[in-house]
Amino acid sequence: MRHDPIQTAVGQRMKSLMNRAGFRAGQVAKELGVQPQTVHAWFAGKRRVPPEMRQKMAEMFGVDQREFYAQEPAVRDEASRIIAEALQRIAGGESVEAAFLAAAEGKGQLAGSETGDVKDGAGKLLAYLNDEAGGDWKSLPPERRLAMVEKLLSGV
Repeated sequence: MRHDPIQTAVGQRMKSLMNRAGFRAGQVAKELGVQPQTVHAWFAGKRRVPPEMRQKMAEMFGVDQREFYAQEPAVRDEASRIIAEALQRIAGGESVEAAFLAAAEGKGQLAGSETGDVKDGAGKLLAYLNDEAGGDWKSLPPERRLAMVEKLLSGV
């Protein structure tokens, strides 16, 4: 795996949360049924953590797995780029879900997000756009949709 700054930041955050919860890497490895080297590789950002392992670690550490991504500038920057690209795709007529999935494709750790997370985020954005549009976003003329997206992009 090539160097991924987001994965490195997430790995460091996981290690920090592990320490805060009072665990050692060997304990985590044993609990998860993996080799200690695997856990060390996750924490060093050398390997991507599978979604099911992220969930198990979150439960062990007593946190929501979104905590692994919290407060990391690299994650916020990557999320901002994905949102910006998705909004541009939406303005061009793509469905919200398709735009987010396409925008996230190949984008480091965030591309590993589960489809349900992307659908949830896309659903929230569509609800916001519908509210802002005063009803059905899809019924707006393309130039109005583009103006709304540009307004959103100015805040990204």
